[in-house]
Amino acid sequence: MENIKLQNYWEVVKLVPGYQHILKLAGFSEKVLDIMTRWDGQELEIIDKIEKEYRIERLKIQEQIREFKKEIKQEFGQEITEYRLDFLKNQKQELENHLKEGYQYNQEMKVKFFNPFQSFEWLRLVIMDLWQLPKYERMLKKIVFEIRLLENRDLVQKNQITPEMIVRAKDYPFENLIKVSQKNFALCPFHNEKTSSLYIKNNFYYCFGCNVSGDTIDFVMKTQNIDFIKAVQLLQ
Repeated sequence: MENIKLQNYWEVVKLVPGYQHILKLAGFSEKVLDIMTRWDGQELEIIDKIEKEYRIERLKIQEQIREFKKEIKQEFGQEITEYRLDFLKNQKQELENHLKEGYQYNQEMKVKFFNPFQSFEWLRLVIMDLWQLPKYERMLKKIVFEIRLLENRDLVQKNQITPEMIVRAKDYPFENLIKVSQKNFALCPFHNEKTSSLYIKNNFYYCFGCNVSGDTIDFVMKTQNIDFIKAVQLLQ
């Protein structure tokens, strides 16, 4: 009975750092402290055994998952790719719509808050911060990159182009493709205009006039009427 009470007490105090030193100061005997030390060691052995068994089982499960993925890919690889592409394209469209609305609203706010006698630029920046445009631009960039890879997977595997080449093409300066003003505007090459309406930011473009949008690769494909591979190679 005393042993059970002692073990219950140990269960309570064992998580306290330096609990044995505290118990010793409180007058507990060396015999009791030795018993608790033994229990500490037994518990550590049990924990160590459980952790080892868990790591072994985890490795087995991970291997099973890898094999399962291989089987799924071999049997349904094309269907999975098509499903993934559909999902990414829907995500891309939603992000593009959000960014277009954000860019348009930003321009409207610049006009609305323009005052030669008092600056309300801080208010526009606060409002635009709620749109989280930089965050959505980064998300769009990642999604477009994955779409490019999936749509041209065979060509990538044949080493006609590499993922690194696609990254370089996407990062190619827009200023080298078209004349861009200090306010990031350019004349849109996709329709006739006298006032610049093509807005460029983070190597993406959007036209307030004809609503076209895309990245550097898409821009070169459309303006020079070439395919994806040639556009990537040209932008190296």
